[in-house]
Amino acid sequence: MKTNLVNFYFNKWYAPVLLALVSGIICFFFLVSVRYNYVLEISVLIPFLAVIVSLFLGFRRLLRKDYFDGTLQLAGSLAVGFIGVYIGGIICFFYPYDFFGQSHTVPEGVKYNIPLEQGKPSNSAINEITLYNGIQPGIYYYNVEVTNLPTGFIYLKAYEVTENIPLSAERLHYRSEIKIEKPIIDTPVILSLPAQEDFTIYEGDWGDPYLARFELWFKPDAGGKEKKLSEKIYKIEGWMR
Repeated sequence: MKTNLVNFYFNKWYAPVLLALVSGIICFFFLVSVRYNYVLEISVLIPFLAVIVSLFLGFRRLLRKDYFDGTLQLAGSLAVGFIGVYIGGIICFFYPYDFFGQSHTVPEGVKYNIPLEQGKPSNSAINEITLYNGIQPGIYYYNVEVTNLPTGFIYLKAYEVTENIPLSAERLHYRSEIKIEKPIIDTPVILSLPAQEDFTIYEGDWGDPYLARFELWFKPDAGGKEKKLSEKIYKIEGWMR
């Protein structure tokens, strides 16, 4: 039986094409139904290899002067490959899962904090970042108590702890920015984002927590060099689109 299937695969021009098509359909259903990082890689790799093998066998037929079947096999393989690339591109564009959290699990031995729920008061020290959960996992806001700062603004930077990967760097700066309109002298002042405003960490998915180091930075209006005021590690989740 096994020998018959192998012979059928190599002797019939349409067999490798059909295998590539069927493997693509099966992997498509695995891709959209199973949420795991290796599934994504395997679901892309298997149909790709099936198409490559089918193209190779089609070229081999042409070299053996089997022009009719070789041309049909090449055309069928290219058609399946084109359809796979087109559908795969659409899936990747709208793919809802981000496996960042699965690849960066919470390491042992690292002390971390948990974001507070909305409205819960904090007992933070000067310059200590207090992170709050927003309306969905991955959406946050914060406040901080500061003193002895001239006019300017504070903002956040965030990094994944184990590999120091910047998180949502292009948006986090301006989404977390808080303006200091008047110099703060001696008396501490609590600063927070304006009402209804928050920031989003896009790396990761709901249910896949990892550790992020949030850094508080200050940039003066006078044009001086920006400086880091503090940092604090939180266990967070990314926002799932």
